Amino acid sequence: MKNWQYIGHENTPTGYGFHMAAGIRAGQQVFVSGAAAIGEGGKVPAELIGDVAGQTRATLDEIDRILREAGGSLHDGIKFTVFLPKTEYFRAMNDVWNEYFVDNGPTRSTVQAGLMIPEMLVEIDAIALLDD
Repeated sequence: MKNWQYIGHENTPTGYGFHMAAGIRAGQQVFVSGAAAIGEGGKVPAELIGDVAGQTRATLDEIDRILREAGGSLHDGIKFTVFLPKTEYFRAMNDVWNEYFVDNGPTRSTVQAGLMIPEMLVEIDAIALLDD
């Protein structure tokens, strides 16, 4: 018997052949797969193409949606990893990050990495710890 559950599995974009859970809850921990501003058909919505700040907001909102489905929220996140294709995008991403995490933000690593969809400018994964 497994002691974990899928979170948001049916809402995960499938346009690029993604076959994964948006998140998995194991006890009090929730592991969120790399989230991004992906809409219908596995594509970045036209209004967010080229918009680092907009994609960061959409991505953090998506992580919050997944964590709420698991019984928590974005502010239960204890570790995030942000992936950016260019270091020049850091300031725009970080400015939005600071809107969401005003006081005592979680731990975070930010890495320059090639992303799987060319229009994706931000991808974030997360680990959250929920109350009993």
